[in-house]
Amino acid sequence: SVIFPVGGQCRNLFIDILGQFYCTIVSSHIVVKYPTNSSMNGTTVVAGNGTVGSTSMQLNSPNGIYVDQQLNLYVADCLNHRIQLFRPGQRNGTTVVGAAANGTITLNLPTGL
Repeated sequence: SVIFPVGGQCRNLFIDILGQFYCTIVSSHIVVKYPTNSSMNGTTVVAGNGTVGSTSMQLNSPNGIYVDQQLNLYVADCLNHRIQLFRPGQRNGTTVVGAAANGTITLNLPTGL
């Protein structure tokens, strides 16, 4: 396992088209990004605020992650039974599937994307 400077163990890992690493830290209810570009340093929290919850800025045991070509981050928010979308630079997520998303399927503890 990988331990990130923000504390906690990396559960799921994704590498985007720019070579940046994204990791879910389930125990802290966050997703972090680690740039591999030598001109940028440090780990950044890109989803969740470190407090368990179900608001647009909170996660509850994030698991699977996916980053598309536009650098949109999708998070399987396991204990909130939803998939959250975080657009680049935005800390507020939008529920795209699952709990509170009208017209979508019901999810039960999603762990992957």
